[in-house]
Amino acid sequence: MIINCTNCNKKFEVDPELIPEKGRSIQCGSCNHKWFYKKDTHETILEVNDETLVNEIKEEIKISKHVTNQIADEKKKTEEIVEEII
Repeated sequence: MIINCTNCNKKFEVDPELIPEKGRSIQCGSCNHKWFYKKDTHETILEVNDETLVNEIKEEIKISKHVTNQIADEKKKTEEIVEEII
């Protein structure tokens, strides 16, 4: 797992088994800042990102449906014009 220092934002690869469920104190090897890290905090951030992603996908689907409807309307108008000409 990757942990970011809360002070300097340096990223560190950490074996997840070294972090107990209750969390633990961590010290940045770059700036020596110390903070308490808990796994569920990391998981909560992922949930927020997942929710944001789902909302973005829903918005894209909504836009796609709107564009599809516009194309269908234009096709129908074109067919009506062709019928008038024939």
